[in-house]
Amino acid sequence: MARPRGESRESRAQWSPELRSPYLRGLVAYALVVGLCVAVALAWFRDRERARSRDGRTDQA
Repeated sequence: MARPRGESRESRAQWSPELRSPYLRGLVAYALVVGLCVAVALAWFRDRERARSRDGRTDQA
């Protein structure tokens, strides 16, 4: 199978069935970063809504 131009075989971890493989470690690290970003965004929205309700402001007509 041909690789896209500019992409070497060493640029990406190869999949292997081992539990501590570089592929799985990279996947876990990616999932942790995405989860942290989602948690920060949700906390920001939650705090924003809490401040609105505390000040008596609502978006309802």
